[in-house]
Formats: sequence, structure tokens, C-alpha cells
Amino acid sequence: MTAPFRCVIFAAVSSSAQAEDERGSIPSQIANSRAMIERRGWEEVADPLVVPGQSRSIDFLHEALAEIPALAELIELARQGEINLVVVRDYDRLARTRTLMAQLSAYLSRCRVQVYALNKPVEPQDPDQLGRRGQGVRSAAMIEALAGLESEGEVARIVERRHFGMNTAMSQGKWRQSKVVYGYTRKRQEDGKTVHLDVPVVVTEEAEIIRQMEKLYLDGLGGFAIARELNLRKVPSPGGKRWYENTTMKVLKNPFYCGYIVWGLVRTTKELDPASGSFVTKRRTVPAIRRLRKQLGRAPTVFDLLPIADELEKHDVIVVRGEHEPIRTEQRQRELYAEIARRRTVGGRAADTSSRQPAIFSGLLVCATCGSPYHAQPLRGSTRYYTCRLRRHGGACTNKEWVREQYLYTQVMGILQEIANNPEALNSYLEDISSQNVTGLTEERAGLARALDEIAARQHRWEDAYESGAIDLETYGRRLSSLNDEQESLAQRLSAIQKELGEYMDTEHRRQEIMQTLQGDLPILEDNHALVKVWLRKIIERITVRNGEVEEIKLY
Repeated sequence: MTAPFRCVIFAAVSSSAQAEDERGSIPSQIANSRAMIERRGWEEVADPLVVPGQSRSIDFLHEALAEIPALAELIELARQGEINLVVVRDYDRLARTRTLMAQLSAYLSRCRVQVYALNKPVEPQDPDQLGRRGQGVRSAAMIEALAGLESEGEVARIVERRHFGMNTAMSQGKWRQSKVVYGYTRKRQEDGKTVHLDVPVVVTEEAEIIRQMEKLYLDGLGGFAIARELNLRKVPSPGGKRWYENTTMKVLKNPFYCGYIVWGLVRTTKELDPASGSFVTKRRTVPAIRRLRKQLGRAPTVFDLLPIADELEKHDVIVVRGEHEPIRTEQRQRELYAEIARRRTVGGRAADTSSRQPAIFSGLLVCATCGSPYHAQPLRGSTRYYTCRLRRHGGACTNKEWVREQYLYTQVMGILQEIANNPEALNSYLEDISSQNVTGLTEERAGLARALDEIAARQHRWEDAYESGAIDLETYGRRLSSLNDEQESLAQRLSAIQKELGEYMDTEHRRQEIMQTLQGDLPILEDNHALVKVWLRKIIERITVRNGEVEEIKLY
């Protein structure tokens, strides 16, 4: 060989924890590689290329070059002919899949660059003696191919062990991930060293912020307004920066704060994106949760998952009581879920938290003449008006066209004040409403019971058909599974009806809730339209208006 090999050292680890100085993995790789270069009399022509904590479990070279800067720099050095040897501790420092290893090896070979692994050394060949198309030493190519297979198998084993270990830890009520939710930490300083705990502990200052967020939300503010309040107070977010609406809502919804661990609802997969032609990472909810969501008509909460926790565990979904100290009570969490659900029924945010004044009666007013909802008109200066939507669009409605918001507000508050001063009349009203609702629910319950009886009869008919040989086992199983799903859905609705009936029968509890709301601190319209809007929706379901006058108010 006329000149020594021109080398570059490539060192890599797969996680940021491995890259920490006290772990010494990267410095050790560089030191061992440099010692080999000096011992062999080779020449190190560039600074070491380092991957300080990033997975190399990638299938395609173009994706690896886009995601790993050190690998892109290695390819550039090879393409420009500045190096002809890459020194690594092992082949898996370059790639953790056989496909990426094969593509990387082929590209380097075309550039007449060889790979020298300290743990699997193959004597490099003089670059001048390489094949016409840059084909390297055959033994090295075989070892590189086998190393790719070995690395991919090791990654699969690591993933399987980690999955098993995480499921086991979660099912025991522990939290083994390095990151935990806002308000908790797994790190503790002991004798100048950082100790990682199996059970997270509460961070007092952050727990107090969480409790303030709960109170603000239950008082009527939305996620955006809470985030704005925290930013004005210079409270750092979980990421150390600004708060956003989705961040605050995640804190309010997370069951970890009331003592539960929910793990495995979502799976991450790589899928081909037809638009871009590249593979993208997508998060998919497990089928069992998707079915439950379809039955409930909303995203299930932890209290929906607890009764079926044993069944969910078969799908690697863990729902268990954690060993950590809760920040909020279960009752508080139920109140938050109920408020979130209630706001969803009135059109998303219960209060418009933007700078403009929201229409406080939007979604509440109904025309007494034609039954159409009232439409809020844009502000005229500081005044807002409402009109029947049918008449607004040229329909045949004789109701008065415009109603001023302040005038409606005065009427509504006067009626509510009369209700607050006459508890007996409120109780009579609630009994009438409960009677109407109970009648409707009772009729629905009877219909569901008949439907369940019909399903049972259909099951018997299919059983008879299978036993007589009229259908095969596959058809019988498919029909039976469909009937079981239908039966389960009806049974869940029947259970919900039973619960609603119990609530409607308890008129005294509802009366106390309404009286407590009416006799509390009433929000002032001039101070905050958003809070007034939320407050009204706590007790009012519908307001009927005829010719500018409130005709009837229906309470929840």
C-alpha cells in the first residue's frame, strides 16, 4: 500500500441516557478506535462522527441520512474521497437493521470505503486493489450481512423484553419510564448522585398549579384561557416553555393524577403515506378501545375502562391503581370529566375565551312560534341582537325579528331570581320534568328489554340451525359473534338508562344543585361574558322566546 488508510471514527448510542458523560460509552468507543488507528499506523483525517442518543433501527438509507446528521456527514466524506476506512466498535453502531446495513455497505463500497469493526475485525484491503466497481473483501461483506441480521434480531429481542417489562411494571402499579407527567418526578438526589425511583413522587409546586387549573376550569374558563393565565403568571409548562390549550386539557383529563395508570391504549406503527410516498409513523388506538368508543359515542374515561380491565389486559392494555400518591381525588376527576362532557353537548367550548365578547345565549334560545333556534347577530358597537333563524332566512315566521341581548339577560335573571326565592315551586317544576323524562326512559328500557329477548330467540334459532347441519361452524360462529356484540351494546345502554332513572328520581339532589348555583356568586355580564355563558349553561337547557319576551325557561 502506498499510503496509510485515511480513517474516520464513528461512535453511536441509542438513547440520551447512554450518551451521558458518566456512562462513558461514546468516549470509550472513540478511545478504543483511536488506539487501534495509532497502533496500525493509520491516519485519522476527520473529527469523530458521533450519534449522541438516536435509534438506527431504520430500513432505508435516505431516511437514515435525513434523520441522523452524523451518517449523512459520513456519506459526504466518502463521496468526496476524503476517507477510505470507517472505524467502529461494532457494525451495529452504523445500522441496527439488515436492510440499512446492506444499503450503507453497498454505497460505501462504491466510494471505495471499507468498514473496520473492532469486535469483528476483517483486514482491510488496499483501496487501489479493490474491484473495478469498488467491491470490497468478500469475507467482510459476509460479516457485514450477518452483523445486520444479528443487530436486527437483537433489536427485536430488546423491544420484546421492554414490552414485557413495561407491561409487568404497569400491572404492578409502578411507572418505569424515565419521563412522567407534569407534577411528578422519578429523580431524587442522594449523595450527589441522581437516583431513579420506581414510583414517582409529587412535586409540590407543580401540584399546586394543577389544583389551580382544576378550579379555573370548573369555574368556567376553557383550556385556552387557562393557558393564557398561566403564561401571564410566567408559569413554565411541562416542556419548560409556554402553555397551550391542548397541554392544559391533557393535564385535566389524565387519570394518573387521581391515582390510576392507563397503559397501552395506542400502538405506534410505520405506514406508507401515498401522498408523499414515504413511510410515516402513525398512532392507532387498539381495536378493543375503538369498539368501546363507538358504543359510548365518546372517548372512554378511566372509569369506563375499570369494569373491563381484566378483558383489556388480554389486549396488552393495562388499567390499574398505581402506587404513586394522587394529586386529585376520584370525585374531582369525575367532576372534570362531567364538565368536559357537558361542554361538548353545548358545542365544544362552553365559553368563548377569545378577546371578543361571546354570544351568551347562543344555542339556548328557541322561537316559540316556529321552533327554530335563534341566531346571534354580529356585534353592533357594544350591543348584540338575536333573531329567529327561519325568519332571518326569509321563512314564514311572525315572531319579532330582533331581540337585544341585554334585555333578554335582564328577563332571564329576573326569572331565575324568582325561582331562587321559591324553592317549593322549583321542586314542583323538577318533579314534572323528572316525570316526563322517567316516562321516556321507561319506554326506552322496555323497548331494549324486548330487543334483548329477540336477540336471545335469534341465538336459539342459529343454534338449532347449526345442530341440524343447516349451516357450518364458520357461519354459526360469525352470526353468534355479531349477536353477542349487539347484545353487549344494548346491555350497556340499558345500564346507562338505569343510572339515569336513578338520577331523575332524586329530585331533591337536583334541586339542591340548582339552588346552590342560583344562590352563589352571580357573574356580572359587563365583567366577563364568557363566565356568564358558562354559568347559564349549568342550569338552563332551553329558553323559549316570543316577540322579544321570554315565554319559558327549561332547567336541566
